Amino acid sequence: MNEAPDPPRQLSLGAEWRGGLPLGGRGGVQVELRQLRDDGVHVHAGLEARPHPALALRGGWMGGYDDRGATLGVGFAWKALRLDYAWLPFSSALDDVHRFTFAFAL
Repeated sequence: MNEAPDPPRQLSLGAEWRGGLPLGGRGGVQVELRQLRDDGVHVHAGLEARPHPALALRGGWMGGYDDRGATLGVGFAWKALRLDYAWLPFSSALDDVHRFTFAFAL
């Protein structure tokens, strides 16, 4: 008898607002609800401020996890190049995650 594995199912629902900031520049707020089968509901929320078109400052929160919480990030843009950094602290044995993303347009 053969049994196929039951693939994971994830349901996500999100919303975003982007607009001008009171002191100038642009900004945004994002909120996402996630549910992965048998893992409960998780809330991911983030803020982004762009005081200058070349600079993005980010902060976030991941709720519903035992080993995650606040996150921080920064992004730099120059012409068609972009460099993003994110810090995701873990309170388990995994240790913190430092994620760098480099993107470019062709």
